[in-house]
Amino acid sequence: MGGFNHSLLGCFDNCGICLLVYCCPFYVHGRNAESVGENCCICALILCFQPFGLLSIAYIRSLVRHSRNIDGNILCDLILSLICPCCVIIQSANELKDSKHSNRSSPSLQNSHQRQSPVLSPRAQAITEQP
Repeated sequence: MGGFNHSLLGCFDNCGICLLVYCCPFYVHGRNAESVGENCCICALILCFQPFGLLSIAYIRSLVRHSRNIDGNILCDLILSLICPCCVIIQSANELKDSKHSNRSSPSLQNSHQRQSPVLSPRAQAITEQP
């Protein structure tokens, strides 16, 4: 367990994401949600309705923490989302971007992912087995 690679106030580590969040936070928040397995459209839409939007930001940040084995708790995520929601969205986006790059650059992770066979329904298996 460790901490975030990007600080909460390190918004300008990636100016592109910073500008994108400033102009369209819904898009980046939805993309963050999709990266951790949530529905991007629903999370982006929830962002329009406060206070549910802030809860959604905190929830996605907690999922990012769990996926990256980062210390913290949901209460801290909620407080940070209340104080500076844009900074939280940017920090999560930067962390997820780093994790995508590290997965691409690590051949052992790629090979272990390729070795796993997907679980298919019987109908999908029949379709894929046909010549």
